[in-house]
Amino acid sequence: MGFKNTLGKIASIYSDAFDPLLFQKRYAHNTLKKKRCTIIFDKIDHETIRKIKDMWGKKNGWFNFYYTVGDKSKGHLYFPDDWFFDSVDASLNDWRTCKAIDDKGMYDLYFTDVKRPKTIARCCGGLWLNEKYEMIDLKRVLSICNDAGRVIIKPSISSSGGRGIVFWQKGQNDLTEKLKSFSNCVVQEILEQHDDLNAIHAESINTIRIMTMLLDGEVHILSSILRMGVGDSKVDNVSSGGLACGIDERGKLKKMAYGSDGRGVDKHPQGPVFEGLSVPGFDACKTICKTLAPRFARFSRLVSWDFAIDKNAQPLLIEANLYGGELDFHQMCNGPIFGDEATTKEIIKRFYKKH
Repeated sequence: MGFKNTLGKIASIYSDAFDPLLFQKRYAHNTLKKKRCTIIFDKIDHETIRKIKDMWGKKNGWFNFYYTVGDKSKGHLYFPDDWFFDSVDASLNDWRTCKAIDDKGMYDLYFTDVKRPKTIARCCGGLWLNEKYEMIDLKRVLSICNDAGRVIIKPSISSSGGRGIVFWQKGQNDLTEKLKSFSNCVVQEILEQHDDLNAIHAESINTIRIMTMLLDGEVHILSSILRMGVGDSKVDNVSSGGLACGIDERGKLKKMAYGSDGRGVDKHPQGPVFEGLSVPGFDACKTICKTLAPRFARFSRLVSWDFAIDKNAQPLLIEANLYGGELDFHQMCNGPIFGDEATTKEIIKRFYKKH
């Protein structure tokens, strides 16, 4: 029995490791636990609990979190993160296909018509390639990096939260061992972002995140936020200590920005007050999203797009998250992801009730 139980546990671990949906649901559960440790959740009033049970059939811990940090009058409309992944995301996206396709090393082939940071080398399965996908050796990669002077090295698959990113510039420590540690990555030139975004936080490239949903032949923009680094951080990811602030339809920042724990601030710790600041290039980003979303329709209809904005206010596509894009900071910043009650009920009817 002991041997069989051990085999069962190994099989379970192996299965989980190759089940991205299960991984994302567990990530959502662990995220909620961390939030409970950093803030005290408000007690939901009886009327909101009644509305939650009427709409959803049962209550979920995420309702407590959003009731605490969000609009209490809309407390029953917030989509619990784990249920969102298990129903909407799982229905609109083929997670296993997305996981295979979602490779930054292939972006030069996927997005030939979109401006992006310049990739000067890439590692694919341990094999180094140049910008034209021609095989090169490590010595040549080092030479390319030295010629560039400053580079950013990013994992190209299975990366999130800014983890594993390396910033390097000529004259620093030897890059050889760092490059050897990657089996899948992209090496890119470091871009110069727009002055308005530098004024918010100059240490990081601050990016626009837009979530789109392709449904019934139309690309819907569900939510848009600006992600910003804090302190001396060179990454803007909320999970790595950054902030997220909602962007309204006019392309202006909303009043409050939020960290991963749900605490809101109306001013950047090293920068300006958020409310009313214009986000350069925002309308162009929305246009690009609507153009690109249909090309992944066979396996991904719910995508989270990341854009940087260059000095000339031109968007540069940083990343297309084809599945499992985070939900919490969208709802913290902009309210319930599907907005009004009628739309939320329609989504529940079409996707949630099936799961």
